[in-house]
Amino acid sequence: MPTLWDTVRATAEAAGAAAQLAAQKTKLRAEIALTERDIQNRKRQFGVEMYDHCSPLTDTQDFYAAEDRLTLTLRPPLISAQKEIAALEAQKVRCKQELSDKRTKRAGAFPMPATSIGEQALNAGKVAAMRGSEAKSRTDVAVKERQILHIKQEFGLELFDVLMMLEENHGWLPPDRNVRAIYDQCRRDMDDILKKKQHKIDKLRQLGADVNPGKGSGGGNGSFRGAKLPLPSYREGGGQQLQPPGVDTHDQQSQSYGSTMAQMPPAPPPPQPAAIGAVPAMPGGGLLPTAPPPPPQQPSFSTPQFRGGNDNPNLLNFEYED
Repeated sequence: MPTLWDTVRATAEAAGAAAQLAAQKTKLRAEIALTERDIQNRKRQFGVEMYDHCSPLTDTQDFYAAEDRLTLTLRPPLISAQKEIAALEAQKVRCKQELSDKRTKRAGAFPMPATSIGEQALNAGKVAAMRGSEAKSRTDVAVKERQILHIKQEFGLELFDVLMMLEENHGWLPPDRNVRAIYDQCRRDMDDILKKKQHKIDKLRQLGADVNPGKGSGGGNGSFRGAKLPLPSYREGGGQQLQPPGVDTHDQQSQSYGSTMAQMPPAPPPPQPAAIGAVPAMPGGGLLPTAPPPPPQQPSFSTPQFRGGNDNPNLLNFEYED
C-alpha cells in the first residue's frame, strides 16, 4: 500500500512533468513565431536587393515602352516606390546641407579664445546649443534613411508574392539573369527557413499540441515550391459574392440594415392618453368599479342663538348651530 510520502512524490513528479511539457510547447511556439518573422525579414531584404538592381532601369525609355511580362511586373511597384524615395532623398539632402551649415557656423563662432571664466561659461553654453541643433539635424537624416529603407522593404514584400504566384500558377520565371539570381537565392533561403519551421511543427504535434501552420507554409512540406496559390477572385465556395474593390463596407452594412428594417413588421401604434373623465377598463374587458364623486360642499354660515334662563339676567348665552 503506498504511503503518504509516495503519493506526495508521485503528485509532485506528475506536476513537474506537466510543467516541463508546457514549457517545451511554449518554447516551440515561440521558435515557430520567430521563423515567421525570419520569412518576412528575408522578403524585406529581397526588396532592398531588387530595388537597388532595378532602379537604374527607369533611366531608359525602353523601360516605359516595353510590354514583356517582366517589365509589366516590375514597373508599377518600382515606379511607385521610386517616387516616394525621390521625395525622401530630396529631404535628406536638405537635412544634410543644414547639418553642414551648422557645423561651419559652430567652427567660426569663436574666432578669439575666451580670456575669463565668464566668457568660457558663455561660450560653453553656445557650444552646447549648437551641438544640440546639429544632433537634431543628424536625427532627421537618420529618419529619412530609415523611411527610404522601409519603402524598399515594402517593395520586396509586394514583388516577391507576385513573382511567386507567377511561378506556381503559370510556371513563369524572370528571364533576366540578375533578377532570376536574386529571386532564386531568396527562395532557397526561405525554403531553408520553412524546413526548420516544419521540423518544429512536427515536434510540437508529437507533444500533443494543435498547430496551425499559418501563412507562408507553402504546400505543407516545408517549401514554397509546389504550393498552388489562388488567383485573385471575388467568388468563393458556393458562389458567395465577396466585396469587390471600390465598395465601402459601411455602404454594404447600411444596405443590409435597410433591407432588414424593411422586412420587419410595423410597430404597434403608441397608446393614446385617456380622456378626462373616462372610465378605466379591466384586462378582461369589464369596467373597473369607481366610487361616486363626492357632493359639492356648500359654504355654511353659523348664526348665534340667544338662550335665556340664566341666573344672571345680565349675561347672554351664545350657542352656534350649524
